[in-house]
Amino acid sequence: MLALLGNSGNSDAPHLHFQLADTNSPLGAEGIPYEFEDFTQLGMVPDDPAMQDNGQALLPKTQEKPVVHPGEFPLNNAVATFPEAQ
Repeated sequence: MLALLGNSGNSDAPHLHFQLADTNSPLGAEGIPYEFEDFTQLGMVPDDPAMQDNGQALLPKTQEKPVVHPGEFPLNNAVATFPEAQ
């Protein structure tokens, strides 16, 4: 597991912050660009904080088929799965 999704700090909805940085200083570091080898997008979560902050799992509200995205980064509100480490 990489991290847990939550609603801590100054936020309106559950979210996950993930960043690669060039140094060990939270305020002095610069972000490093990255991409995932691949991920599967299962759908999108509605952009409605009231629906997202009800303590239930965030599930996509779409009938779209899952799509594999190679060499990209998931969009905001995307529900995605990642391949298991080998």
